[in-house]
Amino acid sequence: MTALATKPEANRGPDVEITTLHADSTRAEVRVVGELDGSAAVLLHEVIDGHVRAGRRYLRVDLGGVQRVGPSGAATLAGAHDRLLARRGTVILTGVNAALRKQFREHGLADRLLIVAPTAAESI
Repeated sequence: MTALATKPEANRGPDVEITTLHADSTRAEVRVVGELDGSAAVLLHEVIDGHVRAGRRYLRVDLGGVQRVGPSGAATLAGAHDRLLARRGTVILTGVNAALRKQFREHGLADRLLIVAPTAAESI
């Protein structure tokens, strides 16, 4: 993946930090750290919207640093997934631990979103 920016671009809210690690013409990798609900979900939507407007169709979102996904955070991820599917793209979630997977199930999204199984290092 060829990076467009020379350094990661971070967006911060009171309870979250969202960083675009890499981006090229069709893909972006975003890391989320903190709690994903309320104003953090709005901030994530803005970051995702920027990538979609830039023509990116494949978005990898690392949730390894997220402690909690609330209803608005889950809805933001589901909406981005639907939006990119309509453009023949997708959202891929990584770093989803057992607690986050349970929260996605509670929001009715565990089977709807593309969640990559944790690696051996992430399972420890």
